[in-house]
Amino acid sequence: MFLWFNFKNFLIFFLIGKTCCKTCMKTKVQSDFKGEFTIPALFPLRCSSQENIDMRTVAWIEAMKYTIEEENKKQNKNLFDYVIYDTYDSTNFDKTSFALLDTLMFSPDNKSESCACNDFVQQNKILGFIGPSESANCIYALALTLPYTDFPIISYSATSVDLDNRVLYPNFFRTVPPDNYQVLFIKDVLKMFHWTYVAVIAIDTSYGRAGIEQLVKVVETDASEDKVCLAFTALLPQVYDQSKYSKVAEKLIKENMASVIVVIGTFNLVQNIIKETDRYSISNRLWLLSEATGKNNWFYNYNNTLGNTFLFIVQTEGEDELFKKYFLGLTYQNSSSWLKAVFEKLGATESSNTTNDISQVFDLSMVSFIQDSVKVLIEAFYLYQKMYFPNQIQKIHNRTMFNEQIKKVSFPILNNSKTFSFNLNQNPESAYFELYTLSNSTFSKIALWSNNLGLTYFNKSIELHSIKSTCSTPCNPGNMKLVSPLNKCCWTCILCPDNSITTSSDDENCTTCNELFDFYPNENKSECIKRNRLYWNFMSSMQMPHQVIVLLLCSIGVLISLTFIFTFVLKESTPVVRSSDYILSLIQLSLHLVMFTLPLLSFPEETYIKCVCRIYLGSFSHVIIITIIFVKVTRLVEVFDLIVPCKMTLKKKVYIVFKTVLLLLLLSSIYIMFIYAIHNSKYKVFLEDEKGTTLFSVQKYCNAHSFLLFHLCYVLVYSIICGYQTFKIRDLPDNYNETSKIAYSLFFSNVTLCALVGLNYSSFDLNTKRFISCILFNIIMFFLMIILFFNKIKTIWFYPKKNDRLEFHKNSFKTICSHTSLCSIPSNQDEPVSSSLKNQDRSTVYINKSVCSSL
Repeated sequence: MFLWFNFKNFLIFFLIGKTCCKTCMKTKVQSDFKGEFTIPALFPLRCSSQENIDMRTVAWIEAMKYTIEEENKKQNKNLFDYVIYDTYDSTNFDKTSFALLDTLMFSPDNKSESCACNDFVQQNKILGFIGPSESANCIYALALTLPYTDFPIISYSATSVDLDNRVLYPNFFRTVPPDNYQVLFIKDVLKMFHWTYVAVIAIDTSYGRAGIEQLVKVVETDASEDKVCLAFTALLPQVYDQSKYSKVAEKLIKENMASVIVVIGTFNLVQNIIKETDRYSISNRLWLLSEATGKNNWFYNYNNTLGNTFLFIVQTEGEDELFKKYFLGLTYQNSSSWLKAVFEKLGATESSNTTNDISQVFDLSMVSFIQDSVKVLIEAFYLYQKMYFPNQIQKIHNRTMFNEQIKKVSFPILNNSKTFSFNLNQNPESAYFELYTLSNSTFSKIALWSNNLGLTYFNKSIELHSIKSTCSTPCNPGNMKLVSPLNKCCWTCILCPDNSITTSSDDENCTTCNELFDFYPNENKSECIKRNRLYWNFMSSMQMPHQVIVLLLCSIGVLISLTFIFTFVLKESTPVVRSSDYILSLIQLSLHLVMFTLPLLSFPEETYIKCVCRIYLGSFSHVIIITIIFVKVTRLVEVFDLIVPCKMTLKKKVYIVFKTVLLLLLLSSIYIMFIYAIHNSKYKVFLEDEKGTTLFSVQKYCNAHSFLLFHLCYVLVYSIICGYQTFKIRDLPDNYNETSKIAYSLFFSNVTLCALVGLNYSSFDLNTKRFISCILFNIIMFFLMIILFFNKIKTIWFYPKKNDRLEFHKNSFKTICSHTSLCSIPSNQDEPVSSSLKNQDRSTVYINKSVCSSL
């Protein structure tokens, strides 16, 4: 059965070869001399068109011819000859089929014009195939040569890792490293310039698919912080298909953060996709082109109006200087037909005497791989002859043993600077890459890489670090990374809670420092360090005067507040106390007492609870005090706003009481809602390195800057409203008219509050700020309490006669009534006022008991 299968394939190959023999012989070139052994080679020359001829392939062919001819010169005879086939075909493998079948089935003695296809070649005179160049062609060629046991194929540019399968392709060898080395080089280039978010486009062949697969594998197994992520991957055919190419262009527009585009494909694909992106006006992108593209001179003439940058990966061991000298010395007269076509493109003719410079036209970076492929077959031939026929040269009768000799070859290359040999996968032991950019119509080398030494970036004059290609920037210390569920390459940086750190930009959780053992974050929140805590504790000689002064002022304020409260409680029924509204004054003095104790919360260390207490309790008490002043004034306006001689009804009394309570609750509640809704998130305790102390000292402080500014604005607006009400009662009797005292207390306390707000925005150190804040806070309370209550307390204790009911009314109203009439007024009876007094100044009239009782 197996024999029948081979015979059937043989007939098919024979018929295909015969057909190609008649139509494609122009793509075949034989050497001018006849050798004992033949080396057939397959190159993608595009010989059908002078305009599209591949310059790089011309150099490859010349390198093969040069290597064989140099070897014959060493042997002083034509031991080897060659046959060259142009196998370029963008649609199918017909030319590859012809090259293989023509070599294996037909006699090399047949002439192309006769196409006598009935004589079989002596296959033992063929060393092996050089090429094909592309991985897909190699896989096809290996399948086509399967009936011919152990016939070797040595590729100089097929890099697909699929060809590493020694079970499927035991006869495949290559002198160029596989794609897994190229993707390592690509990864190192991306990481060097911190291009962590890139798009990948590949040709839809074994080369492109394997390239994407290897690149995905490399970036996913990378455990470093600066990890590369792929925005998307796309496969495109080499032949232009507008619908497929336009979809990729649209993806590039959508993924605009991926400004670096990696292309794993041939020059045709690169040319097509660049033209398509130009049609979409995709600008300012960097194209990293794989080794299959090469340093093509098409880029010299490319009209780069969209500001794109191109980097070219070149896979090379180096250049053979002897061949380079020979090749660049060729002229139109002594060149091959393909090279003549190149000269003609440059303007040279048969009659031209000028020598055209072709050094900038040809890319010689890969010619060493072609030379290595030829040398592998020649060296294996010598080893085979030495082992089996040491005395004379014989044909190759045992292909299996010949392939074993291929695996063992080892020879110096590039003027003995390197050594070539195969590894167990029948790939070269060493891999070398170079990175080029196009600058001023010249390819400039900017970096090189090897699998032994890694990446070396040496031409720093080419600025590439300024190009950004990231989806998200690395998180700063103290910020944890919240990765997007749709794309792991994109994330949001979230600030860690207080006293927490992140040890790397890749942390997805924050680490809390242990304050119980005095560990706090360092300045950039990347490490927990042990610090000495600084706070007011009566242990520091430097801060002792500040602490004593604050404690003394608070103590004085507390004693004065208690004295005033005691006086009002003791003298509750006296006119002075009653005229001040006993209940409201007692609440006001109690709040003053609380306010004088609040600065004591600065001892010892700051905490969150203390911070909140000072913010809520202190500001609330201050606002309540001003509210009480406002309510007192409003109440007096209501009481004295009666039309003489009308008496105050019960309804009027209830209204005044209700309005008093409503104002107290409403105005205070509005303030609480404001500070809770607007400033609640800012009541936090922060750490700061203490200036003038050791490096690892820390002091906690309560950030109240924005709150104090808001509090000042609220109090100022409130004071203006209160001042307006005070202005309305400016004509009341003297003992009721506290206009000047209210005005003075509000003015001086607000000026002091402005100074307190300014202090918090100053550059003073924390200790100085804390000290001055406590002083100013006490001064505000002193202004509000002393100005409003000191005269009353003085009258109660030092001038008791003025606190007598009769004397109080006499001095208060300066009434036109006699003392007798005034004293004769019963305590439970209203007295009508003479109608003749109705139109007199209300400040001179004693109205009724309701007024007296309200006092």
